[in-house]
Amino acid sequence: MNKKENTSTEPAGRGRWKKIIMAGAVAVVLVALAIIAITNSTPGPVEVSDVVTEPVTADVELALTQIKLRQFEQAKVTVEKLLELSPESSAGLWAKGNLLQAQGKAGSFEFFRRAADAPDAGAREWTSFGLAARDADQPQLAREYLGRAVKSGLREQQVLAVLGELSISAAEPGDAEYYFLEALKLKGADQDGSLWSGLARAQQASGRPDETVQTLTRATQKLRRWNDRSAMMVELADALVAIGRVWEAAEAYSAGSDGLPKSHTAALSAAKCYWQLGQFAQAMEYIDRAYELKADSGEILQWKSKIEISRFGPAN
Repeated sequence: MNKKENTSTEPAGRGRWKKIIMAGAVAVVLVALAIIAITNSTPGPVEVSDVVTEPVTADVELALTQIKLRQFEQAKVTVEKLLELSPESSAGLWAKGNLLQAQGKAGSFEFFRRAADAPDAGAREWTSFGLAARDADQPQLAREYLGRAVKSGLREQQVLAVLGELSISAAEPGDAEYYFLEALKLKGADQDGSLWSGLARAQQASGRPDETVQTLTRATQKLRRWNDRSAMMVELADALVAIGRVWEAAEAYSAGSDGLPKSHTAALSAAKCYWQLGQFAQAMEYIDRAYELKADSGEILQWKSKIEISRFGPAN
C-alpha cells in the first residue's frame, strides 16, 4: 500500500506549535472580553465630581460672568438653577450672595454667612463672609472667618492686610505682624506701602521701636514710586522722633516734604525738628513752605512766630 506523500513545505513539528500559539491567543482574547463584560456590568464607585462638581463649577463661573456684565436677570436664573440642584451647597448660596451684593439689595450678608457655614464651605466662602462681616462692623466675626481661610492655605494680599489691620484694632500686634509679614512675601506686595506701614505699627505696638525703624528704613529702600517712598520717609521720621533720633528725623522729614510738595504736615514736622536742633535757617525754610500750603493753620502760625523770634530775635 502506498503512503500518501507529504506535500507540505513546513518543517516537521512547526504546524503543531502554530496551532498551540493560535489557541493561546484566542484564550487571551476571550479572557479580555470577559473582563470588559464584567467591568461594564459591575457599577463602580461614582465620583461626586463626575456628577455634581463640574456642572456646579461651570454654573458658578457663568453666574459670576453674568453678574460682572450686570446681566442680573440671566444671573438670577443661573443662581436659582444652582440652588435647585443643591439648596444648601456653599456654591449656590455664595453665588446668591454675590448677586444680591452686586444689585445692592439686602440679604447678601445672610447668604454669605450660610455659604460660609455650609459643610462643603472653603476658603472662597470664608473669605467672602469675613469681608462682609468687616464691612458690617463685626470685626470678631471677620477675624474668625478670614483667619479660617488663611489657615486653610489661602494667601491673598487683601485678606492678609485686612486681618493685619483687624488684629491691630483688637490689640493683637503679634497676630498683626504675622499677617503683614505673610502678605509681604507675595509677589509684588513689597510695593504696597500700607503693608510696610502696618508691619511697622504692629512692631511699635509690641514695644520694639528699633525694629520699627528698621522696617520703615527697608520700606524706603524697596518702594519704587516716588510718592510712596516720600510718604514712608515721613513715617520713618515719626518713628525716629519717638526714640530721640531728632537729626535723622529732620532729614527724613525734609526728604518726605520734598517728595510731597503739597503736604503741610511734613513741612511743619521738618521745621520743628530743625528748630529743636538750632538750625533756624532750615527751620524757616520749611515753616514758610508749610505756611504757603495752609496759612489758616493756628499751629503753623504759632511755629512761624516762634522760629522767626529764634532766628531774628523779638520784634521791636
